[in-house]
Amino acid sequence: MIRVRKMKGTKKIVAGLLVVLWLSGGVAVAQKLGQAMERYKAGDLAEAARMFYEVKMTSPQAGERAQAEYYLAQSLYHMGMYQSALAFYNAVFVAGPAHPFYLKGAEGLVKVAEALRDDTLIPSQINKYYNSQEFARLDPMVLSKINFYVGLLLYRQEKYAEAMAFLRAIDPKSSVYPKGLFLQAIIHVRLGAKYNLARDEQRTQAEYDQAIKLFNQILDLSGHEKTKAELAIKRYENIVRLWQLSTLNLARAYYGKGDYSRAVTYYRRIPRFSQDWPDALFELGWAHFMRQEYGHALGTLHTLHSPGFAGKFVPESWILKATVYFHVCLYEEARAVLEHFDKQYAAMLPVLDGILKANLPNEKFASLLLRDELPPDDPMAKVPVLVRNSILESPRVGRFRHFLRALEAEAAAIGKVDAWKGSRLRDELAGIVNVQRNLLVKTAGGFVKANLLNRYQTILGFVSHAKMVRLEITTKERELVKAGLNIKAEYRGKLAPRPRVPDETYNYWPFAGEYWQDELGYYVYTVRRACPAKEQ
Repeated sequence: MIRVRKMKGTKKIVAGLLVVLWLSGGVAVAQKLGQAMERYKAGDLAEAARMFYEVKMTSPQAGERAQAEYYLAQSLYHMGMYQSALAFYNAVFVAGPAHPFYLKGAEGLVKVAEALRDDTLIPSQINKYYNSQEFARLDPMVLSKINFYVGLLLYRQEKYAEAMAFLRAIDPKSSVYPKGLFLQAIIHVRLGAKYNLARDEQRTQAEYDQAIKLFNQILDLSGHEKTKAELAIKRYENIVRLWQLSTLNLARAYYGKGDYSRAVTYYRRIPRFSQDWPDALFELGWAHFMRQEYGHALGTLHTLHSPGFAGKFVPESWILKATVYFHVCLYEEARAVLEHFDKQYAAMLPVLDGILKANLPNEKFASLLLRDELPPDDPMAKVPVLVRNSILESPRVGRFRHFLRALEAEAAAIGKVDAWKGSRLRDELAGIVNVQRNLLVKTAGGFVKANLLNRYQTILGFVSHAKMVRLEITTKERELVKAGLNIKAEYRGKLAPRPRVPDETYNYWPFAGEYWQDELGYYVYTVRRACPAKEQ
């Protein structure tokens, strides 16, 4: 009995000791959290991050762990370690409304997305856990950015109705408001094209009209005068770029409506030598063709095919040029253009086909995008220059590269923080960055692979068009022979009148084989109409 009593007493003593130790440990952790907050406020972010991490990993109190997790993310963010911060902001966000810093975690994801220029991975995560009821308590400007990111993501997935719902929810005071308007307009353009293919004229016109209204709304943000435009530039993200893109897409919308005259007007407003000018030239050529202004159509293509644009991937422009010659019955010229197309573009098909059928992992495709120079043994070194250039022109390429370089810089910075030497924090952060880099490379590779397939299919489609044009040429030539007419164009038809000189600021002289910078964009062909009288 004495032993039993003694044992019970010992148990009480041990239990009491454990309680004291647990309480003292809790007090120590709480003190460390307070000290970490002091270091954070003092700007000693590396030491604060180390202490927050320790509290997160050791505190028995859920509230303390939650606070430490959020402020660990904040410390890393302010150190410029955005990917590391993302991991902990994401943990806060995924925990849901039960986490006391849930909405702060959502704001953190937006900040990191902006810092890393990521409009793919982080928006996907936000969309996955989107909580409209809770998000209603966010700052309207933060919520607007979230709605833009999710709308952009859904737009890329061609979920247009859902995308529209998010884009329309953007606050007009938000810096991303014009970007939201622009995406809405582009969706209307795509729907217009869809209904046009379905021969639904009423819905086609309605969609293009909505697009035109939205593009004009973006242009109106400038107030069409200097002072208001300067205010808009300060208030909205990338508004100058959006103004030019809206002008280009107004031309496209009018073209889709069949209003080719207005389309020409807006295409001509795109500044010469701007990044959108090559696209505007090509599309302007189609607008002139639809107006039967063949000399102007050939003139715009003459600029596009000048040495200054030699690196552009424009296979359809050669099909258009051959089509123009076919319509004025200049069959030899049309054949010569198609031969050039075969040498420059059709010859790429076997190379692209071989790359796409090689069953390469996505990581192998990523080198085309992420490396400035490719070694000869890299499979992507085989990609034709014109195709590679066309992929690298995508705005997403710049974002991929920025993201990758930020990860590489962050990995190096983690290893240089003295306060983290030998700590679990350093190892965990290094692992986080490495995992994200591998995911980014895989994602970038998928982007390149999809674009190579797109270019292959584009060329293949125009090869089919070229075959049809050749078949039509042969048929027409047989008809000429049957009618007793000479196949040679110079024996049929007359040259059109010399192009009209608009005013005294213009000069007229024949093209002599040399391209001058001040002439680009102003060429007009004098076209021989060589069709038999009944075809004129």
